[in-house]
Amino acid sequence: MSALKERITSEMKAALLSGDRFRGDVLRNLKAAILNEEVSLGKRENGLDDAEIEKVVAREVKKRVESADLYRKNDRAELAEPEEKEAEI
Repeated sequence: MSALKERITSEMKAALLSGDRFRGDVLRNLKAAILNEEVSLGKRENGLDDAEIEKVVAREVKKRVESADLYRKNDRAELAEPEEKEAEI
């Protein structure tokens, strides 16, 4: 397992154990996105390297930022805020 994937897993566990459910859920979703990428690339056994994981993280952050922008443009700040918090994490 790559160092970045291990860090995400350990931070997810720490967040859930400390009661920070939002952060834990965000990291769990990120881990799921990484798993989906591993499966789609046929690298489930070996896993992705750190550079590939960084690309997945960047793509997920971009999704959150774009969603938040759309929500803001449509005067839906209550929906934009969670997306922005997710992107921040």
